[in-house]
Amino acid sequence: MAEPKARDIAERTPAENLLPEYGTTVSEYGSSASRMSKSAEESARLESTARRVGSAVGDAAASVRQVRKQLEVVPRKMSELKDQMAERGSDAAQQFAEKAQESWRQARERALRARREIIAASQEKPFHAIAIAAGAAFVLGVGLRIWRNRD
Repeated sequence: MAEPKARDIAERTPAENLLPEYGTTVSEYGSSASRMSKSAEESARLESTARRVGSAVGDAAASVRQVRKQLEVVPRKMSELKDQMAERGSDAAQQFAEKAQESWRQARERALRARREIIAASQEKPFHAIAIAAGAAFVLGVGLRIWRNRD
């Protein structure tokens, strides 16, 4: 739509100023032969544009189908991953339980061995056992006295 010319606006009455002016005249369209060639050009241009739009829509549809196929794989892979994690988790829990049980057994054996050695040593040398107990009690008593008098 062409803009009205300033000279024409000034010559018109106010009511005419409300009507838009379209800057084309019949002579600009030319003869019917030139109109047909313009129509053929426009048809070719529209057909080319339609082909490009159709191609773009086809590419988009193919992309959507490809994404859909890829998304169908995701739940299956997630299920496999979940199963693997559950299996590894149960394996890890079982290994932890076995190691804890083994550590408990070893600690118990060490404690029993230490107890037997202490009993055997106290029976072999009872005076040494009494002296060690008295020394430990003395050191503990001195430590408690220092700690209490610190305040």
